[in-house]
This record gives sequence, C-alpha cells and structure tokens, in this order.
Amino acid sequence: MIRVGKGRSAVTIDGPLADGLEKQIREILGPVADKMQEEADAIVTKAESEWPIYSGKSAGAFSTMLTVIPGTFRVEVSVINSAPYTRYIKSTKVGKSDDATRIRSPLQTLVAKPAREVTRRLKKELPAILAAALNNDLEG
Repeated sequence: MIRVGKGRSAVTIDGPLADGLEKQIREILGPVADKMQEEADAIVTKAESEWPIYSGKSAGAFSTMLTVIPGTFRVEVSVINSAPYTRYIKSTKVGKSDDATRIRSPLQTLVAKPAREVTRRLKKELPAILAAALNNDLEG
C-alpha cells in the first residue's frame, strides 16, 4: 500500500499499481527506504509479539505504508493498525513502587514511543546511508 500526499488531500493506492510505484520509489531511494522499512518492520514485529489482547484481530491488523509527499523530497514509512478500536485498548503497567499502577495504551508504548526513538536516530544515520549509496552509484 502506498499513500501519496499528506492529510485530507492524500490518495491511497493499493494493488498492482501501488506495488509498481512503491518498487520505483524504493529503487530511487535505495538503502534509505530499505533502512526505514527495516525499522518499521521491527516495530511491527515487537508490537505484535507483546500486544496485550490475544484475540489476534488487533495484533494482526498492523502493517506499514510508504507515504510520498509530492513537491518535496520527503517520504515516510508509517506503522498503521486498521482495527478501529486499537487506540482505545489499555493495558496495566506496574510502576517501580508497590502501589504505582498506571493505565497505558499499548499503541503508545509499543508503537508511538519506539517510532519517535527510531526517527531521532535515523535523522542522524540516513544522511550517511544516502551519501554512501550515491557514492556507490557514481563509482559504479
């Protein structure tokens, strides 16, 4: 699945057309898109394995989506969950003291927080990955 645009003016493309378009974008971006996808896949794998609801519906509804923002050089790989009730699932997180119990959303702890950490790290790593890929293309 691929999404072109941002917000309400975005178009989601699915099926063979999306596969072809995504393949072309990934060829252009090379290892940068691969690294972004690898990190998103790791978040999905961890979220699915630690998800607090065991029916399999919400845990199995995770996927990733490549988003292209026209008119810019920006692309994003997003982790999405198509189950509409996912954001309302709560789990109990026990704190360090005996009486410290907080209700936490697993979507926040297993997806949003790790995604923010990965984003901060990748902002530092991706320029070097892109530069190395460009050097290989220019030399090869």
